[in-house]
Amino acid sequence: MTNIADAITLEAQQQGLGGALYAEALAMQLTVHLLRRYAAVTYRDCFVAGALPPGRLRRLDEYIETHLHEDITIEQMAKVAELGVWTFTRHFKSTTGRSAHAYVMDRRVERARRLLSQGLMAIKEVAFACGFSDQAHMTRVFQARLGVTPSRLKKV
Repeated sequence: MTNIADAITLEAQQQGLGGALYAEALAMQLTVHLLRRYAAVTYRDCFVAGALPPGRLRRLDEYIETHLHEDITIEQMAKVAELGVWTFTRHFKSTTGRSAHAYVMDRRVERARRLLSQGLMAIKEVAFACGFSDQAHMTRVFQARLGVTPSRLKKV
């Protein structure tokens, strides 16, 4: 290491032809030496490219279920999965076969169907409890996904 540092210093003092390139090469050599001998490298969890590990997916499911009545963003979901947004969206779709938004919406519809079949809450209350912006939003989603309105599913 001392020899490399001395050679860099000598090149800086002499300023000969190609000296900057030589000094850069020496600095690279010193960097590699330091990394190999003194760096402690830790690697992130390895998992199959394109798939979320079952533990992360379970943690994500729990988060979605607990916060279903709130506005859930991709950023929040990525944070729970301990991934960047872009990586999360790619892995999530590969694992579940659908986008995160579609997945959350499916969970909302599922919970709303369950609550409506119990017949204990008004349709408007069910809409808010499941994270829809209002009753009309829930009706539009039900029509598009199930082909029926929430009132047809509500237990009387």
